[in-house]
Order: sequence, then structure tokens, then C-alpha cells
Amino acid sequence: MKNDWISKIKEARNLKNLTLESCSKEINIPVEFLSNLETANFKKLPPPVFTKFHINNYFLYLGLNPEDCLIEYENFLTTNDQKNSEKELKKEKQDLLKRRYLSLVYVFGFSISIVFIYFFLFGFENSRDENATTDQILMEFENDPAIKNNFSINAEKKDEPDIIQENNNFLENPITIDFPLKINIEIDGESMVIIEDKNEVILYELMQTGSYELIGNPPFEIRIGFAPAVKIFLNNQEINLAKFINKNSNSAAFYTIDGLDVEKIRN
Repeated sequence: MKNDWISKIKEARNLKNLTLESCSKEINIPVEFLSNLETANFKKLPPPVFTKFHINNYFLYLGLNPEDCLIEYENFLTTNDQKNSEKELKKEKQDLLKRRYLSLVYVFGFSISIVFIYFFLFGFENSRDENATTDQILMEFENDPAIKNNFSINAEKKDEPDIIQENNNFLENPITIDFPLKINIEIDGESMVIIEDKNEVILYELMQTGSYELIGNPPFEIRIGFAPAVKIFLNNQEINLAKFINKNSNSAAFYTIDGLDVEKIRN
């Protein structure tokens, strides 16, 4: 019966009128050890080699067989070792997961750093290249004689251009409008656009994809570098650019007052 040896050693000690203190002096075993042994408090006993030695001495001193006590103590050690092993295994798993997590964090952080450095270096260079490309286009536009001939506009008042007449009524009975009109421009790509109204040049720009709006006083002289990429609306009326496009250069130049009557300019 489990712990039956406890009652036996207590009974044997009492029969001999021995206390724990007197037994301790006789066999030179600490009182604390004897107290823990008689309550089967194995957790507080010293290392196994000392514990087994003291158990044997104590039982022999009382005239008892220590076998049952030693068997129970061995079972305790086995169970305790298993628990310790489980704790160590659990701790190792936790440490492994922690190391993997830290590794992922390091890899992720390193990847982000590489991406940041790449965009910082090469993105900056690309931005400079794009700006350089736009400046180069403007410079070529200014310096190319062929383009100049098609799109030059003088700050001073210039002679009226020759006009290919497509509507005789437009020239014989010109429409007069004395109030500003709204001009909407839609760009899909890139094109140079120049618009001169009655008083001044109101637009002279290499335009990118987007929608734009401006106001001007008619009549208007409009010149477009790459007409297939451009739509122009005058007071919400779209001007049909197809019949004004130069097939060789894809440019367009025309003259209009209200967007309905439009005449092509021949330079």
C-alpha cells in the first residue's frame, strides 16, 4: 500500500520513544530531512545519491526494510524527470518559434531596406531622366526649324494667315462675338498646344495626359503638335480635328470663332 512505509517508520520510532531530533543526533541526518521523508515530501529532499543513502541509514536504524520507500522515491524521480523533460521540450519549441519569428522579421526588414534603397537611387534617377526628356522635347520644339515653321507665334501682331476657304459664308459674313468663351482641352498622351485669342497668346505649352480649361476672347487661332492625342471643346462643342490634321506631321492648325465655323490655316 502506497505510503504504508510512513506509518511503519513513525510507529517504530514511537515504540523506541525516539524523536526526530534524537534520531538526527544518533545517525547524523538533518532533522529537516527526516521530517520531509516522513511526510513523503520528496521535492525538498537533497540530490538522489544523498537521499538514498540517508533513507537506508534511517530505516536500518529503526530496524525496517527501506525497499517500499525507495521504490516510491524512484517513481517520484521518474515522474519528475518526465515533467522536466516536457518543460524543456516546451521551452525548446518556444525558443525555436521565437528564433523563426525573429528571422522572418530580420528578412522582412532587410527586404524593405533593399526596396527603399533601390527606389531612392534608381527612382530618383528615373525622375531626373523624365524631367530631362520633357526639357529636351521643349528644346527641340524651340530649335527645330520645321516645327518652328508650323507652330511659331510672334509676340507682335502678325499678318493674317492665308485661309483655305471651306465655307464662303464664314468669310463673307463673319460672326462677331464680344464676350469670353470657355475652352476645354483633353489630352491622351503628349502634345504641344498653342492658342491665341483676340488679344494675346493664352496657351503655349507641352501638355500631358489630362483635362484642362481656360477662357479666351474670340476669334481663336489654335495650333496642335500631335492632333490625334487632343480633343478641343469650345463652349462644350467639340471641334472635329480630323479634317485639319496634316497627314505627314499629325499636326493641326485652324481658325475659329465659335467652334462651329472652323477654317484650316495654311502656313
